[in-house]
Amino acid sequence: MIVKLILRLISVESRKLTTLPTCIILLMFPQIILSQISNLPIGTRSLGMGVTYVALANSADAIFLNPGGLSQIERKELLVFYQKPFGLEDVNFGSAAFILPFSKISTGIGIISLNNGLLSEQTLKFAIGKQVEQKFYYGLALNYSSLQIKNYGSTSTFGLDIGLLMHLNNKMRLGFQAQNLNRSNIGKTKETMPQSIKSGVSISPTPELILNLEIFKEIEFAEEIRFGIEYELIPSLSLRLGTASNPDRFSSGFGITINPFLIDYAFFSHNDLGLTHQVSLSIKFGKLNSKNLTLPEEHSLPLIQKKQSQSKKIEVEKTDNNPININTAEVKDLVNLPGIGKKTASAIINFRKKNGEFKKKEDLGLVKGIGKNKLEKILPLITVK
Repeated sequence: MIVKLILRLISVESRKLTTLPTCIILLMFPQIILSQISNLPIGTRSLGMGVTYVALANSADAIFLNPGGLSQIERKELLVFYQKPFGLEDVNFGSAAFILPFSKISTGIGIISLNNGLLSEQTLKFAIGKQVEQKFYYGLALNYSSLQIKNYGSTSTFGLDIGLLMHLNNKMRLGFQAQNLNRSNIGKTKETMPQSIKSGVSISPTPELILNLEIFKEIEFAEEIRFGIEYELIPSLSLRLGTASNPDRFSSGFGITINPFLIDYAFFSHNDLGLTHQVSLSIKFGKLNSKNLTLPEEHSLPLIQKKQSQSKKIEVEKTDNNPININTAEVKDLVNLPGIGKKTASAIINFRKKNGEFKKKEDLGLVKGIGKNKLEKILPLITVK
C-alpha cells in the first residue's frame, strides 16, 4: 500500500489538497520514495512472465534486471518502454536502454524515469557485462539516482549492482542479481536505500517453451516467489503468463516480432492496487557477434564419423557436394542435416527471422538445441552464401 499512497499523494487530486505536507514528507523521507519506485516492474517481457528474468536476461532489459546477462546479447539493441502505474492518469513511468556488444564484453546505458510534474525521479545506469569461458557471465551496473520536487529542491545518490549468470547446458540457466551493494543513502537522513537480491532458474525443455522460477528478497521484508512461462506459438508471436506471491499478483502478455522490431505488451493485476499496463519497443541492428562459438582451429572442419550406415554416408556426401544454405533453407531442407529434427529446424528459421541472416556458419550454434558437438557435425554440410 505504500506505493499507492505515495503515488496518490503526488497525483492531481492530492496536489489540490495536500501539496505542502506531501512535499515535506518527500523531502524528509526520499529514500522511501526511491525504494518503492525501484520496485515497480521494469521490462515488458519480464512483466508478462511474472517479473521473472534474472536467469534469462538476454535482451536490453538485462541492464536493469541482471547486468550479468549483457554479454549474451549478440547485436546492438535499443529498447524503450512506457507504463501507467496502477492506472494513475498523471503519473508516467518509463525507461530506455541501449546495448553495444563486443566479442567478450558488452556495454550499456539506461535510464528509468518517473514523474507527474510535482515530483520527478530518474535513475541513470552505466553497465558492463563480460563472458568467461563459454558458460559464465557477470556484470556490474553503476547507478546515479536523483529526486526533484518542484519548488522544494533535489537530492541524489550513487549505487552499485552486480549480476551473475551461468549456462548449465543448452536448456538450463541460473541467474543472480544484488542491488545497492554499497548501501547508499539519499538526502540528509542516515537511513540507507534498501538492498535486494534475487536468484532464479530458466529452463527451456523445448525451443518454443521457457519456464522461469525466481526468488526476490528485499532486506527486512519477506521474500517473493515468482514464476513465469513463455511459449512461442508461431515464429513471430510469443505468449506469456506469470504469477508472484507476497502480495499475490497475476500477469500476462505477448510479444510480436516484425524483424528487426519487437513489440511487447503486458499487464499485471494486484489485489489492492488494480491493473497496470505496459508496452515496449525494441530494435536490433548490426552484425551478430558470435561470442559463444570461438571454436579451436582443429574443429573448424571436423571429420564425419566413420561408423555410419551406408545410406547415411550417401546422404552426407550429397549434402556436402551441395551444401545447405542456412539463410534460405526451409524445414524440409534443414532436417537432412545430422541431428536436426523438425523442432530444431523451426528454431533455426525462427532465429533467422528474429536476428537476420547468419553472417558465418558458426553462428548456427547460437540457436537453441544446437550444441558444440552437433555444430561440429553440421559445419561441413552448410553454407551462408
